[in-house]
Amino acid sequence: MTALLADKGLDKTNKLFKNQSLLDEHYGKHGQEIADVLGDSNYSIDKYLDDANYIINNGTYAPELNGYVSFMSGKKYGFVGLDRTTGDITTFHIKNISELIKKAPSLGFER
Repeated sequence: MTALLADKGLDKTNKLFKNQSLLDEHYGKHGQEIADVLGDSNYSIDKYLDDANYIINNGTYAPELNGYVSFMSGKKYGFVGLDRTTGDITTFHIKNISELIKKAPSLGFER
């Protein structure tokens, strides 16, 4: 599918964490929770970064959080935060709908 999008001239970003140690740290902190939501028992650090970029490219921007959100399962959304200066990924983790209602009203979520 990526090749098809590239052929159509759509510019898809491929962002990174500032450095490998930050990626390692955040994967260690949030990787298992994301794997559990996705039902993926072989969730790798590469998949973690790929999924973060998927959310950036296909999710909804929340200016209050300077990041992107995308529905994952139930009341859980993937959230990818970005550095306001560099645009690097700062985090990728799960946020529940009630947290997004409070912290990101621009998304228009309601109880």
